[in-house]
Amino acid sequence: MFKSIDNSVVNNGFDSSYDEIVMRSELKPGDMGWIIERNAIVYYEEYGWNVNFEKLVLKIVSEYFTNFDSDYEKFWFAEYQSKNVGFVCLTRESDSVAKSRLLFIEKNFRRRGIGEQLIDKCIEFAKSKNYSKVHLWTNDVLTDAAKLYCKKGFKLIEEEKHCMFGPQLIAQIYELIL
Repeated sequence: MFKSIDNSVVNNGFDSSYDEIVMRSELKPGDMGWIIERNAIVYYEEYGWNVNFEKLVLKIVSEYFTNFDSDYEKFWFAEYQSKNVGFVCLTRESDSVAKSRLLFIEKNFRRRGIGEQLIDKCIEFAKSKNYSKVHLWTNDVLTDAAKLYCKKGFKLIEEEKHCMFGPQLIAQIYELIL
């Protein structure tokens, strides 16, 4: 079940051990550090990504929250028992294009609808702000995320090989026309 900012609850078929996920868009002390730390550790453990990925996440988080424009940008944390278990933010790429960034779900909370809810929040907000497109950047090894993006209507529009985080990867850009 999901509880949105207005405390309404949406049932997403969670078993009783995941009975209440709260979606919030207010920043709490430690949130920015949590985003950076959890991305760095999890992507190192799961994919062997080096400290350059942590630097990129640090840069994105720093720029986002330093220049945050609540009229055109928004972020969402997914919480379970008052602990962060997921995050995504939507940034302004241009007047007509938004960018979904840093979608992250803790391993034990994946495949339970949280990522879908977070992406839905991004899409709904982008539509409400009259963006015509939403872009996102990801890597080819994140196949579950790619399936979710495609399910939501995103199309792969660009790919490029890189080794920015250590292992050989293929960076991918997806686009959703609103």
